[in-house]
Amino acid sequence: MFDVYVLESTGYINHRKEGYAKPIVDRLQTFGYSTKVIPLKEQYRELQSIPNGKPIIISGGMTEVFAQEKWLIETKKFIGKIIESNKQKPVCEKTFLFGICFGAQLISEVIQPGSVKFLHEPQIGEKPVTLCHPSPLFENVADHFYAYAFHYNQIQNDSLFLLSEVKKEGMQFINAFENQDLGCFGTQFHPEFTGQEFETLLEYYNDQFQNQFQIDTSQIARSLKLYPNNAIILDNFMKMAYINKLS
Repeated sequence: MFDVYVLESTGYINHRKEGYAKPIVDRLQTFGYSTKVIPLKEQYRELQSIPNGKPIIISGGMTEVFAQEKWLIETKKFIGKIIESNKQKPVCEKTFLFGICFGAQLISEVIQPGSVKFLHEPQIGEKPVTLCHPSPLFENVADHFYAYAFHYNQIQNDSLFLLSEVKKEGMQFINAFENQDLGCFGTQFHPEFTGQEFETLLEYYNDQFQNQFQIDTSQIARSLKLYPNNAIILDNFMKMAYINKLS
């Protein structure tokens, strides 16, 4: 029996072809949690084996949440069933969901289809995060801090309680959210990466982002000055899932 299940989307984080679940698992293990990774594209059928009530973390990745791929369609159905079930359950019986980047977008799309939209200028690098409401997800985290961002989609969803927002391209969109009734939490930024891991990620995708967005991510990697460690957010999520520390 595992403490937490990590659903891994597509894409790699380095030239060793390690997936987006790797830093999540590594950080959770430092906090003493046992993990089970389910690579969604290859093993989405294993979602049905996850025990009721076990917390789930959905990783970042390189697939659009509105892509019409079999594994993604089935994953959305699975997440949708959990959310619908959570509506009817007391806090102590809910299955807690935490989405990171792609994972946050996936949760939002399941709750409100069409809530994720393309961002013309990607958010890449060290970005400031300002919390506008308290949440147990950010316990012992400063109200203003820096986090690693690597995404080109935005979330606008009225069904999610805003914890942090971003103002960009004349718009406001969600940077972190929760819906305690649904047992859902999410961040567009990546709390799981170390500085070295994030540098490697940026270097790995440099050719793709230069071709698609004319952005030199290797240059961004070389210019990083801060190495924020936000892994406590993962630990906070796990504490909520196991001691129901909601307020």
